[in-house]
Amino acid sequence: MKKYELMIIIKSKLSEESARSLSNSNKDLVSTNGGKILNGNFWGKRKFAYEIKSQTEGWYDVIQFEGDEVGVSKIKEKFNVIDDLVRYLLILVDPEPTDGGKNGKKSK
Repeated sequence: MKKYELMIIIKSKLSEESARSLSNSNKDLVSTNGGKILNGNFWGKRKFAYEIKSQTEGWYDVIQFEGDEVGVSKIKEKFNVIDDLVRYLLILVDPEPTDGGKNGKKSK
């Protein structure tokens, strides 16, 4: 399984309670599509550097998880239709560097 990091920006019109509830739903969505949650971090409300979809601020949520490509594509499909999201970014985390593969040890 590969490691991924998902950053989600939720519309600021939602209350903190609603944003946290959506954050938990997002974690459930990752889990139900084969992802194993490694870390979840709700950052709270932050201002944007520039306007995005007529929004100037939003609730930030970051989820780190392990998953496969099929599950990740299903997650993307679901996030594309959630109305309360301003934007999301899903990236594949680079594996930890090793000593060039000679011994399979991590470099320091």
